[in-house]
Amino acid sequence: MKGLVVALVIFHVILQILIDREATFIADPLLKAIQGFSLYSNQFRSEEILYIGKWADSNFSSFVFDSGFSFMVNGKYIGVFPLIFSLYSGLILKIGIQSIPFFAFLFIVWAFYIIHKKLEIPILFCFLYFFSSILNNSVFDLNENPIYFFLNVAGFSFFIIYLKYSKSINLGLGILLISIAVWFRLESLLFLISCSLASFYFLIKDKEKDFIKAIIVSIIFAFPVYLFLFWNYWDYGHVLGPRFTYNFATHTTILERIVRIISMSLIYKDQTGIKLGLFICSPFLLLSLIYFLRNFKSQNNIAVFSFLVFLTQFVLVSLTAPNDGVTLTARYHLLSIIPGIVLSYNAFISTKTKLELFLTKASYGIAILLGLFFSIGWVLFAKEIKKFQKIAIQEETNVYIAKSEILCASFGLEHLKKSIYCVKNEEAEKSILDKIFANQEMKLVKYILEYKEKDLNKIKPQIEQKFQNGNFQLKNTENYKSAYVLTFLRD
Repeated sequence: MKGLVVALVIFHVILQILIDREATFIADPLLKAIQGFSLYSNQFRSEEILYIGKWADSNFSSFVFDSGFSFMVNGKYIGVFPLIFSLYSGLILKIGIQSIPFFAFLFIVWAFYIIHKKLEIPILFCFLYFFSSILNNSVFDLNENPIYFFLNVAGFSFFIIYLKYSKSINLGLGILLISIAVWFRLESLLFLISCSLASFYFLIKDKEKDFIKAIIVSIIFAFPVYLFLFWNYWDYGHVLGPRFTYNFATHTTILERIVRIISMSLIYKDQTGIKLGLFICSPFLLLSLIYFLRNFKSQNNIAVFSFLVFLTQFVLVSLTAPNDGVTLTARYHLLSIIPGIVLSYNAFISTKTKLELFLTKASYGIAILLGLFFSIGWVLFAKEIKKFQKIAIQEETNVYIAKSEILCASFGLEHLKKSIYCVKNEEAEKSILDKIFANQEMKLVKYILEYKEKDLNKIKPQIEQKFQNGNFQLKNTENYKSAYVLTFLRD
């Protein structure tokens, strides 16, 4: 196992060197960067999004993210991601984006060190578990998973210590740390409920423990949750914040919920592609649960506690998840892998028969291969984005107008420097062009769209005519695959 772990570490280091960090700022990481940049630019007085192109689009109708990810709340235009992560992402931008993997690995290694020390799980197995889990894809872009995972691991370990020694301070610290994690992602609220219910099960079972004292400690140390709810209500008008408002804006039918549960736990295919759930990405977790149930009578309290937390968290997330997470649908079950490591290690060291050994090796092998597949996919995808950026981005350009949402998002951190518009209809395009034409400082405009060459040739004269109305002439046309960049220069 040691040789495999070392090889995986070296391989991940190579991938971190190969990936172009700037090209990873699309979709969620881009909005997180914009929110962090805005908070620091506003000198922490406001979290309102700083939109460089606001001079020609005051109502944000052509902002790169639609109303699902960003919207007006109490007179300010904000993103859906939490304020506390904007503090973190803004700091990353200040230090430099090359620090992303450093901080990601810092929190993940710290988390697994806690698991090693407090849960007495060998460090080699911790590394194997990391590379076999959905967590290993959290080290390539800007996201909250590493620090959020660390806080929940630290909290979970204190719940385990409380189970061992019955000291109320450990229960309090466990609740406190997970309560802080709630500020990063709402799933921590479910994890806090799961850990608390499992603890109360043992409190009721062991009548010698002071149940009332545990309740009082829990209420006191959960104060970060109260602050979280109060802040959200005061600032956003809903106790669970803007992300909850966005995620649960649409009604979900029972059939959609069932499909979502299947997608998040197993595998599903729809128009967006194949979706891989938790037990497909990490099949060893299913084997661990089977092993636990087969040997239930011989399990110790820590294993039972971990099973109860895993089961409760899995059910709560399955029933409340706002969507299935698109391709890597297992990601909403990220916190389930925390109690899962206890169950997995117990099953791993108890493997005896040839069949058990084969299934164990196969399950971890599949998980590692899938992890490598997604990791390499990240590097190749970033490479494609960078090729597009080299054609589209030019220092002298004043304005970019994109007719494709995907291409618009592909400009990455250029959104923090230039006016970039993702026009969604002809009316929005005309409004922006009129303002560009009226602004004599605008000399160079790039118009980006996605077309087949034969179709582009049909509409190209119409596009040229639009810009000629503002005394702009087509300078050149470049393309990368189906993405075409038309450069217009003012006469």
